[in-house]
Amino acid sequence: MQATYNADGTPVETKPQGYAYLSRTIVVVTGAGTYTVPAGVRAILIECIGGGGAGGSSASLASNSSCGGGGGSGAYSNKFLTSLSASYSYSVGTGGSAAAAGNNAGNAGNDTTFNTTTVVAKGGSGGAGGGAGSTLGFFLGGAGGASGSGAGDVVTDGGAGEVGIVASATIGTSGAGGNSVYGAGGLPRNSNASGTTGGLFGGGGSGGISLNGAGAAQGGPGGNGCLIITEYG
Repeated sequence: MQATYNADGTPVETKPQGYAYLSRTIVVVTGAGTYTVPAGVRAILIECIGGGGAGGSSASLASNSSCGGGGGSGAYSNKFLTSLSASYSYSVGTGGSAAAAGNNAGNAGNDTTFNTTTVVAKGGSGGAGGGAGSTLGFFLGGAGGASGSGAGDVVTDGGAGEVGIVASATIGTSGAGGNSVYGAGGLPRNSNASGTTGGLFGGGGSGGISLNGAGAAQGGPGGNGCLIITEYG
């Protein structure tokens, strides 16, 4: 503790000592494990980003087009911890996997957690599959990870994936993946192709696209989330 004194030596104020950055930041990008607090560390800042959702896959439609929606990105949560335990468990959310080619929604990204429930960042939802319909069609992007279902001092939603649009039998664009705090979403496609993978960390994958009866295509997988630990003495 630090104390402030009058000229006669009597204390007038007592306040907790501040924290110093220890020049060590740990970034964990995959898997689950245990973080052990090093000696001399008095506080840690935990930042979590959930995995991005995959883009929707596209179907092969005779004389028509199919464009999947983009996947939503992972949410962001942080928390500053000062009353520390000796160690903490963590799990980094993987991005949602691509669904099979055809009219199939992308898979959701997985949550990133620290100490199970202390800091939680939700994964993004998958984009809608590009299904059959009229010549003009819209296929929704996935929602970003929901901050309201996460946990932390600061929590923000992930970015929503963009809509896949069919304009005619030969013209369309798949939905771009949503952007996370640190990861760009997968780029949209406007010619026959599978979707692109969401960027690290937590970007949503873009949708697949099949124009004018071309073969079905998969959406792009979501990007993995991450865990960032910054240590203070």
